[in-house]
Amino acid sequence: MPGPGGYVGSPNIFVSTANQELVTKHPTWSYPYAFREFSFLNYADCHVKINGSSDPIFLKAEQGFSMSLGLIPVKSFIVVESGIECQFIGAY
Repeated sequence: MPGPGGYVGSPNIFVSTANQELVTKHPTWSYPYAFREFSFLNYADCHVKINGSSDPIFLKAEQGFSMSLGLIPVKSFIVVESGIECQFIGAY
């Protein structure tokens, strides 16, 4: 059973690998995080897939993506291209 919520994110700006999943498994749970709030910032044009979407979504450089309480939790967030400088933070 999960404990109280918290925050996870990138400790620094990082460079993506192709089809990189940002929502990873919690270190003590048997399943991935489900972010109630999520923010992603991309420093170059890129495509992302959210929660298993089949069609990639285009994000212009520095457009980013953000969602807050009340929406569907983010259980998967994939950066399609490699070489994209980016960062993220999620609340679970």
